[in-house]
Amino acid sequence: MFKLKFLVFLFSFLDLRCVVSRNEELNCVIFNEKYHEYMYAANFLFSKYFKRAVYTFPLGIFYSIKNGKNFDFTDDDRKGVWILEPVSGRKNVFYLKNLRYEEYMYSGERVSKFIFFDSNMRFVNTEKNLSPSDEKFMWKFEQLDSRGSYLIFNVGYNEPLFANFKNSREEIRRDVLTWYKEPNGLQFRWNVKCKNDAEINK
Repeated sequence: MFKLKFLVFLFSFLDLRCVVSRNEELNCVIFNEKYHEYMYAANFLFSKYFKRAVYTFPLGIFYSIKNGKNFDFTDDDRKGVWILEPVSGRKNVFYLKNLRYEEYMYSGERVSKFIFFDSNMRFVNTEKNLSPSDEKFMWKFEQLDSRGSYLIFNVGYNEPLFANFKNSREEIRRDVLTWYKEPNGLQFRWNVKCKNDAEINK
């Protein structure tokens, strides 16, 4: 009886370690290849319309000294770490959960161009309450090469993710948006580096 209890405990412990390991493996930093910046979720003080917005931000001098032009996982800024949670039954499709805020990324409302007109771009925000069947929370990763380069599409709108150019209101960070056309340019390319060199295409 004692041996049986010990074996049950042992297998439970090993299974728990596997779960923790899998979660750690899919903790990733997502870099924009054109601007060499990482994607992060902002705090509410710097968010738009009382929704947490998603931006890119420069990597910083210490990261650049250590890594040069190479991309590498870092958890120095937990706002810039994303947990990739696989969507059941869909290959290379994930929910993106921000490690710092525990909120899920989604593609939302269209960006206003003029007072009465919308542009062809959508804001990207995060939200605490995930609706598992809502495809605007789902992101498909299309691998471009073996170095970790991807195109990332919002499944709900079939729109690619990109880092926008800076405007007069944003001197440092860039808006992360989705776009209705085919991706064309390095601003649409993202390099994904995960903890422990984990690969997302399995």
